[in-house]
Amino acid sequence: MKFTLEKASPTPFYLQLAEQIGTFIETENMAEGTPLPNIKEISLRAAVSVETAYKAVNELVKSGKCFRRPKKGTYVGNIAAGNFSCTHTVCAIYCPDGIELLEQNTFNAKLYKGITDQARAEKMDVLLVTGNLENRINSCINSNDIDFKGILTFSGYAIDEISSLAERFPALPIAHLGLYDDDFPELPENIYGIFNDNYSGAYQMTEHFIETGNHKQIAFVLLDMECNNYRDRLEGYKDALKNAKYAICPELIVSHPSSGGSAQRQVMLGMEMAEQLMDTAKPTVIITANDYLAKGVLEYLNSIELGDKIKVAGFDSLFPEISKEQHFSTVKVQYEKIGSTAIKILMNKNLRKRKIIKINPQMIIRN
Repeated sequence: MKFTLEKASPTPFYLQLAEQIGTFIETENMAEGTPLPNIKEISLRAAVSVETAYKAVNELVKSGKCFRRPKKGTYVGNIAAGNFSCTHTVCAIYCPDGIELLEQNTFNAKLYKGITDQARAEKMDVLLVTGNLENRINSCINSNDIDFKGILTFSGYAIDEISSLAERFPALPIAHLGLYDDDFPELPENIYGIFNDNYSGAYQMTEHFIETGNHKQIAFVLLDMECNNYRDRLEGYKDALKNAKYAICPELIVSHPSSGGSAQRQVMLGMEMAEQLMDTAKPTVIITANDYLAKGVLEYLNSIELGDKIKVAGFDSLFPEISKEQHFSTVKVQYEKIGSTAIKILMNKNLRKRKIIKINPQMIIRN
């Protein structure tokens, strides 16, 4: 497989390379299921960067000339081509925005790891679909060699897009992972949601400080209260206080209308809200809606020499090193368990009795 790319051509290198690989597949009459060389080898043969080679192969996947199997490689032909595991059990991850969404987004990458680990345990092949979904899924459904179990989607896609997907494949279970949306219960019956239990996580952390330190002034710091996930965390905090017969003091709840932004911006917002909080209240504990805010809160407390006197807790543990380095408690979302549960739902009809499954997070307490 040799390539000649024209520098003077207005066509980008990755598109030239994709066309030449596709031509080679056709002229050599490569059988379906034949593996392509890996990305690094293609980049060396074409004298281009790994990124360019990756984009070229991704074009072939989008067009349906090739398909990917996670951690195994890219193969010639239709998604239903041979060369599967002996059980021929298959599910598909729908990636309309490209495979990069899984590989570059830390949140989705953690979910993805749980999916692939559980799929391996179930002897299931996970296929990534970026091109014409309907044609590719139908080819699996109609194959005599494949037991097609269903489709997985990630948060970030519009609700109407997920609903349309379910209507096109009403007999297939669709497992949706990630962030909860208020409209989710109204989606078609064949869509099942696997989410973090944000309410439970905040409730447990608040309850922990009530029971272990007899803290009376527990504050909560969060971003956009229109966000379902942050709103559920706030409700968990409030209910834990109510059940302990504590008053809910408005001055102990500080929010910012921002939905987030960069890590640096969220840390800065945490510092600003901590300053606002300390001007009007005297909390002994400050629980925050994510770890970046917790870092900002702690940095402000350290700046006024109260960092060792006031307990701070975060949420998510998407980047565990943040809470470890700053030494604050946090609520750890079990991303991989969310992913593995999605595979279990596709494999086991008995687990589809509930439309929404919420996974309890874990508390990580640091004194």
